[in-house]
Amino acid sequence: MVVSGAALTVLGVATGEIQVGLLLFFIPYLYGSSWMGGLAILLVFAGLVVLILGRFTASVQEADGASGRTEQGMAKEKKEFGGVVLIGPVPIVFGSSHMAALWALMAAAAAVMLLLLVLLWL
Repeated sequence: MVVSGAALTVLGVATGEIQVGLLLFFIPYLYGSSWMGGLAILLVFAGLVVLILGRFTASVQEADGASGRTEQGMAKEKKEFGGVVLIGPVPIVFGSSHMAALWALMAAAAAVMLLLLVLLWL
């Protein structure tokens, strides 16, 4: 989906239906005047969501297989933490485990996307 969205974006830029620019010298933006722009952006975002969810479900399956289960089938409870520091567009992710860092990254991405949607609607 990401590749087809990028290809559609290139086609739209070549035909003049999509305009590309930079905001503050490093934030790219797209402006589409037809259905092609919307479809291209939708395909790219949907592809990124599928990639993130696919990696997340693979991590959950790995964690289920590697978790320390006792003989009665009960999992040991352990505390985990994670966080994200955004320095401009660069995220620095940390956590006590791979899953905690992944959860923190997904929460930060959701928060940034929600903030951008709110700012777009203002």
